[in-house]
Amino acid sequence: MSLVDQPAVLDFPNRQIQPPSTIITFHEQTGGNHVFTNWLADELKIRPEEALQKAQAFVQWFSNTVKEKDVSWNGWGKFSKNGSQISFTADEVMILPKPVLAERVIRKGAEHQVRVGEDDRTSTEMEEWLHTPAAKKKHLWRIIALLISAAGIILAVLFSSKHNIQWKNNTNYQQLQPKDPPLLYKTP
Repeated sequence: MSLVDQPAVLDFPNRQIQPPSTIITFHEQTGGNHVFTNWLADELKIRPEEALQKAQAFVQWFSNTVKEKDVSWNGWGKFSKNGSQISFTADEVMILPKPVLAERVIRKGAEHQVRVGEDDRTSTEMEEWLHTPAAKKKHLWRIIALLISAAGIILAVLFSSKHNIQWKNNTNYQQLQPKDPPLLYKTP
């Protein structure tokens, strides 16, 4: 038998973190375990050979008992015989803590680390960088260019209305016709 620690599990859809737990598992072994025998000898303060005999006697008694009926150990679980193998069903050994609610909490003024590309920065540094006046002045030249072009169009319209410009005379829409015929040169 062994205790297996399981880590906490994130239950993302339910926004919860399941707590870590410990499970009891049973491994049916054949043959002796020298580590267990030496530990038992140290605990009972007897020789390793005597500890091995006691462990074998317990295993014999246990296997005979499981053949006849199911064996339950309070707080551990239940052993039962399935064919030629012994199976183990673990009890809830301890009261497990309840899952923890996992929600994003954003606090104003609280500083935390932010990964930006390959750099680690603080949230305060990023906030200062993003809200600098230089970022706001980027669009100022566009506004100035738009105002200048609007003023130029208005001045062109005003100038053309005051000076009576005839645009069709200045273009190539009509062929130019001379008003006087060309002079013919006379020979003497």
